[in-house]
Amino acid sequence: MAARHSVTLLITAGSRQMVDIVARRIHASQFTGVAPFVGLKAGSFPPDAEQLRTHLVKQLHAAAGGSLLIRDVEEMSSAAQLTFARILSERSLGHPAAVRLIAGTTISLLERVNAGYFLEELFYRLNLIHLVIAPDETPTDADRPSRRKWASITA
Repeated sequence: MAARHSVTLLITAGSRQMVDIVARRIHASQFTGVAPFVGLKAGSFPPDAEQLRTHLVKQLHAAAGGSLLIRDVEEMSSAAQLTFARILSERSLGHPAAVRLIAGTTISLLERVNAGYFLEELFYRLNLIHLVIAPDETPTDADRPSRRKWASITA
């Protein structure tokens, strides 16, 4: 279901490896051929707001026609969260409609929001479709998902 539409997707899984596997499978199920898959680690974003904005807009354009995965989204600094939320709210500034934006985390972002460590506006912009992968899933399980264990989906 999530792969057929270019809405923003949040994946919460027990490991970074599982986030990557699920994100790549979603990308492969939606896009064929040479559609780009760009992966970024949120903790490595430039600290300066203008450099970050330039970097994110450049990566969104690099992923045009494909998917952009931002791993470890919980590691974004507060300045990065604010800049990213602004970019997402100003779609004309570099968020092509043809980009599948996927955010990945290994912890509950809602808990981080409630604790004051994650920007609520950004959480709601990323949480349009939320896949929660069961902690006992393994990469081989992802190859053969069962309806019972695979994921809970909230939209």
